[in-house]
Amino acid sequence: MLLPPLAQRLQHHIPQLLTLPPILAHTIYQTLEFDGVLRSRGYRPRDIGAGDWPGLSEVILGKREWFEKWVEGERAFFDERYYSAISTSEAWHLVSEEDYDPMDARSAVRPTNSALRIADLCSQLTDRYRPLPTIYTLPFLLSLHLPLLASYAGRISSALDAFESMSFGSILPGALA
Repeated sequence: MLLPPLAQRLQHHIPQLLTLPPILAHTIYQTLEFDGVLRSRGYRPRDIGAGDWPGLSEVILGKREWFEKWVEGERAFFDERYYSAISTSEAWHLVSEEDYDPMDARSAVRPTNSALRIADLCSQLTDRYRPLPTIYTLPFLLSLHLPLLASYAGRISSALDAFESMSFGSILPGALA
C-alpha cells in the first residue's frame, strides 16, 4: 500500500514546515481532506482492527508539539484578521442600507462592518475545523474560536458601557457610580 511511504514523507517534512505556518496549515488541511476522501470511498487499511482508521493526519496531529505549533500559527493568522476587522476606521459603523439586505439576514437590525467581518472569520474557522478528527476539534475550538468570540463580545460590552456612562452621565451627573 502507498500510505506508509506517505506517512514517512510527512514525518520527514513536517519538522521543516514548523517554521512556515501557512504551509504547515495548508499541508494539514490537505491531509485532512485526503483522509476524508479515503473514508468516503470506504477505505480501511487491512492492518487496522475493529477501531476507526485515524488517517494520515494522525501522523501530524498526533504529535503534541506539531499540533500546538499548527494551532499557534492558526491563532496568529486569525488574530491578525480579527484585529484588522475591529481596527479599521469603519469597523463600528453600521453597514449601509444598500449593502445590507434584511431578507438575507436573520435579523432586521443592520450589523456593523466589524460584525460582518467577524462572522466571516468565524465561518472560516468553522470550515477549518470541520474535517478535524473529533479528538482534536475541542482543543482547536477552545484555542481559537472561543477566544475570538469572547474578545469581540468583551469589546462590544466595553463600548456599550462607555456609551452608557457618557450618555447617562451627562443627563444625570453623579447618579451613576
